[in-house]
Amino acid sequence: MSKVESIKQNILAKLKKDFGLAPEDAGAEQVYKACALAVRDEIVEKWIDANSRVAKEGKKRLYYMSAEFLMGRALVNNMINAGVENDYKQALYELGYSLDIIEEQESDAGLGNGGLG
Repeated sequence: MSKVESIKQNILAKLKKDFGLAPEDAGAEQVYKACALAVRDEIVEKWIDANSRVAKEGKKRLYYMSAEFLMGRALVNNMINAGVENDYKQALYELGYSLDIIEEQESDAGLGNGGLG
């Protein structure tokens, strides 16, 4: 099964199991949430693999704390960071959705600091 086909199946499974919806009954909001859950699953798998490698190889860890403001939307940023943006774009297209439309469903966190003054 191709990566795109796997992503499509994962999104469809999320729609069915998490929202009780058939694809034809799902709106952009539900597809956004199903897509976000699917991306999270991919990130968690990579995270588990990385933690296992670090533990097995006895490598040191570096922790970075950041107090970022105005971080914006996370879905597409997470896709880009995981290297799967084009695969999700294609999978959504094949399901009849545009990544641009799905991305718009995510509200901006709006984590600003209230000004620089």
